[in-house]
Amino acid sequence: MGSKSGGYTHVAVGNLNLDISVVLDEYPLEDSHVFARDSWIGLGGAATNYSVATARLGHKAYLVAKAGGDAVKLGLLDKLASKGVRIEFVQVSASEPVGTVIVLLVPSRGTRTMVTIRGANEKLSGRDVPYVDEANIYHFASVRPAIINTLCSEPWWKSSFIASYDPGGEAYRQPHNVLESLPCIDILMANEREANTIARAGGYASPKELLQEGPRVVVVKRGEGGAVAHTPDSTIEARLLRAPHVIDVTGAGDAFDAAFNAWLLETGSVEIALRAAVSAGAAKVLRRGSANMPSRSEVESAMGGVALRVVAKSG
Repeated sequence: MGSKSGGYTHVAVGNLNLDISVVLDEYPLEDSHVFARDSWIGLGGAATNYSVATARLGHKAYLVAKAGGDAVKLGLLDKLASKGVRIEFVQVSASEPVGTVIVLLVPSRGTRTMVTIRGANEKLSGRDVPYVDEANIYHFASVRPAIINTLCSEPWWKSSFIASYDPGGEAYRQPHNVLESLPCIDILMANEREANTIARAGGYASPKELLQEGPRVVVVKRGEGGAVAHTPDSTIEARLLRAPHVIDVTGAGDAFDAAFNAWLLETGSVEIALRAAVSAGAAKVLRRGSANMPSRSEVESAMGGVALRVVAKSG
């Protein structure tokens, strides 16, 4: 692993969406009519967000996804390419609708509610994931664990790259299947609730015990509370010295994932990667829009506002 941002390649596997987000003072009641204070329309989907974030950090990013025919008409693929994302592994299905997410944001609560139309994303399978010889890392974002399990039996799997998985909502829908995919990956990334759900599915008392299933690192995201990374040797905690003024939390977890993987590749240090990841998440919430990711300089500037602490160390 080197020390420069260039020369590293990520393959992001997951969803390509059209995101429509609106800012509200309060969530609407049943049969009510409310007015939005702001709106944003653009690229979305966890893997899409990750690939854009990775490109913004100076790494090379391929997106593997299924796109509905409307994605071409709406210019979503052109937009991705303009952001530096390689799109040759995005398959367009003209007969399928583009994945769409409607995001309701209430800044006063720092929360969001999402309504998802899966569309072409539902068709993505492990057979659609190619071997990319130059890949340093494959990142799976909010995909069914069956996709990872299919690839795990391939002779090229993890031959010369790291595999990371952020299951997102799959942690609730299929916790036992997510658990079964853990021997196939190196890094598990999840928020606290997701990580605890997966741990309980395996009969474990804490997410750290998920290391017994095969990952080399288990990263638990805590939002404004920072994050913690568990390895076989230690537990490292990162926290923000000051909570950011939240504008839009959508995509913050994807920015976190991209920065963690980017700095891990560059430095080989889980501690530095965790600091960068928390910084990237904090920088993202200052921006409106799912795939409106912070630059490398913004992430680096924010790193001074993150404190690290080794909570436990083995040996």
